[in-house]
Amino acid sequence: MSESPAEFAVRFRTARAEDELAALLAALVAAGVGVAQFREVQTDLEDAFMTVSQQADGEAARPAY
Repeated sequence: MSESPAEFAVRFRTARAEDELAALLAALVAAGVGVAQFREVQTDLEDAFMTVSQQADGEAARPAY
């Protein structure tokens, strides 16, 4: 049995346009980062609700100036 190289996954939320994401991928490849997959993962309803509720909580906690 042989060891396999470590795998890394980077996930992030963004509202960037497709052309900006394409530029990000190009920059990663140009920098020598090995990219095996680069894809959008659809948000399910529960994740969307949690994101919206967390944003609402953060806005309520901010002091009004």
